[in-house]
Amino acid sequence: MLGNSFTLVRVSRFVHQQCIGHKISELYSQHKQQLCITVESQPVQTILVSCMPSENYIYVRGGSFRARRNSVDLFPKAVGKKILGIACDPSDRVVVILLEENMSLKCEMFGSRANVLLLEEENTIPVTSNVVVDAFLKRKELLGSRHVRTDPQQLPAYHAKLHDEHLFLEAMRSSGGEGVFQSLKKVIPVLGSIRAKEIDRKSTRLN
Repeated sequence: MLGNSFTLVRVSRFVHQQCIGHKISELYSQHKQQLCITVESQPVQTILVSCMPSENYIYVRGGSFRARRNSVDLFPKAVGKKILGIACDPSDRVVVILLEENMSLKCEMFGSRANVLLLEEENTIPVTSNVVVDAFLKRKELLGSRHVRTDPQQLPAYHAKLHDEHLFLEAMRSSGGEGVFQSLKKVIPVLGSIRAKEIDRKSTRLN
């Protein structure tokens, strides 16, 4: 559930409140597939990002917990950068940590494909893209690759269906799903299997 889109939206808002306007003092890893980001707030905060396939999550803890041994420094280009904002892409399981100097940390909570990328904005015609300048996992494979720049505040297509009963019911009827669970997965893809199953069970009991 910690990697669910709706959970990530709430978590990213909380981390934003705790860390916005403060500089990153270090980024490191001391546990397998877990990235720690130390933020120079008062008091110090540590943002933890887990890319474990069965345990994707992002949260913030007060204090610094770096061990004296068995830790490795990461993302040197992001050290000293101020955090300008933290937001979850409402259409996907991606949390973006915006940094000064047109850089950002893109936390992709994609299960077994989870990763954290350091992106630098590149102005090209006709679109603005982000270039991968560092990566937590699969660094050699991803360096230099480009990502189309997206606005994390742009409302996704499913947003209207969540606020308009007629649009939602019409989309459910025309989804082609064999039942409530399958239809929900198609109409609101970010809902996740657990929530879709809960809704399916409740609708069955009501009928």
